[in-house]
Amino acid sequence: MTAPRAEKTYEKHAWILLFVVGIGGLAFAFPGLVGITLESQSARNLTGRTYAEIAASDPRMFSLITTIYRDFGLGLLGFSVILMAISAVSYRKGEKWAWYVG
Repeated sequence: MTAPRAEKTYEKHAWILLFVVGIGGLAFAFPGLVGITLESQSARNLTGRTYAEIAASDPRMFSLITTIYRDFGLGLLGFSVILMAISAVSYRKGEKWAWYVG
């Protein structure tokens, strides 16, 4: 009977890296979920106007932008939660299917 193979340090703790990526995804999903539209240079670079100017001139367009932003946050939240669950449970246990999913 052969002895079980000892895991190397990076094999034993690799799940932590994926879990941290999931936490980072949660941090990026939060502003979209609560409806925070950060006043950034990206809106001005893309449209030539700020978020406030877009909301004042075309409320339907502003509504569409915030809906897309919220949907992106919701999708990122779902991905992050699934990634954290798989990495903390299945990937940590070394289940083979988790290596292909993660």
